[in-house]
Amino acid sequence: MLETGLGWIDMAWLAVLSISVVVGLLRGLVSEVFSLLGWGVAYFGSHWLAPQVAPVVPVGEPGSRLNMLAAMALLFICLLVAWGLLSWMVKQLVRASPLSAADRALGGLFGLARAVMIGFVAVTLVSATPLAKSPAWQASHGVGLLQAMLAGIRPLLPDEVLEFLPSQADGMRIGSRGEACVASSV
Repeated sequence: MLETGLGWIDMAWLAVLSISVVVGLLRGLVSEVFSLLGWGVAYFGSHWLAPQVAPVVPVGEPGSRLNMLAAMALLFICLLVAWGLLSWMVKQLVRASPLSAADRALGGLFGLARAVMIGFVAVTLVSATPLAKSPAWQASHGVGLLQAMLAGIRPLLPDEVLEFLPSQADGMRIGSRGEACVASSV
C-alpha cells in the first residue's frame, strides 16, 4: 500500500473539495448563483408573503401559529419551484451562448470557494470541541492549511466573529513568526 501521508481527515477534505469543484464545473456559475439566491428568495419571500396567504390556507385556525407556519411552508416550496424554473430558463440561455465554457470554468472556481467555506466552518466548529486535540486532527495537512487561511483573514473580520474562530490557545498551529503553520508538526 502506498503511504501518502494523508489521514482520513485529509481524504475526507479532498473528497469534499473534489465533489464541490466537479459540481461547480458541471452546473456552471450561473446555475450555482441562481441556486443560492433561490434559497434566499424562498426563505425571505415566504416570510414576507405568509401574512397575505395564511387566511386562505386551510390548516389550523386562521391567524394561528400553525396556520402561519403552514402558509410559510407552502410559500417556501412554491417559491423554490418557481425560482428553479426561472433558473433553468436562464441556464438554458447561457448554455446556448458562447459564454458556456466561461460559465463552467467560473462554476468550478465557485465550487472551490464553497469547499473552502465548508472547510472554514468545519475547522471553526471542531476547534470548539475536544476532537481538535485528537492525533488525526493535529496531523491533518488540510486542517493546517485551512487554519493558515483563517489566520490570514482574521484582520478582515469583525471582533464579534473572531471569538468563534480558532486561535493559538485553541490548538491552532502557529509558527515562530506568528503565522499559522501548514505543516503537521511545529
